[in-house]
Amino acid sequence: MAVEALDLVFCKMNGFPPRLIIAVDISEKALELARLLGATHCGNPKDQDVNSEVRRITGGKGASKVFTNTGNPRAIEAALNTAAVPRICYFVGRPPRGINIMVDPLSIFQQRTVAGSHGGDCFPDRDIPAYLQLHEEGCLNLGKLVSRVLSFLQINFGIELTRSDNPGRCILSFP
Repeated sequence: MAVEALDLVFCKMNGFPPRLIIAVDISEKALELARLLGATHCGNPKDQDVNSEVRRITGGKGASKVFTNTGNPRAIEAALNTAAVPRICYFVGRPPRGINIMVDPLSIFQQRTVAGSHGGDCFPDRDIPAYLQLHEEGCLNLGKLVSRVLSFLQINFGIELTRSDNPGRCILSFP
């Protein structure tokens, strides 16, 4: 499974007990967080051919599930290429309107599936209790995922942090 740091939460929450978790990111900070959250392997496309490395790690098969949170078209294309055949590539982040991704039709004919997620498809009434249960069971360390606690008045700063190379998530506290 090739994932980005925050997708590790999704994997744990949805019963994917992968043996291998391969995190890929151009940010060393994000890769460090991925290691803390349970990634077994990490790769930076600036330093290596990630597709070749994923295939090496998986014995030539490719990743069984691939998740990408970025809206970067090249990253989405690369994520699809790391998927095994037949397997699924999920993407949450989307490129800006009007930007297209290039997909080799043969990769789809080989029974690779591309699935999008609108806003993470979160159902708070179901998902937040599941996060808390995983945290209580010691399966999900939310403390490692939270990078900052900010007052509601700092919301714009928090948004800027999420757009930077600062991994993790900000929590807003209300007075």
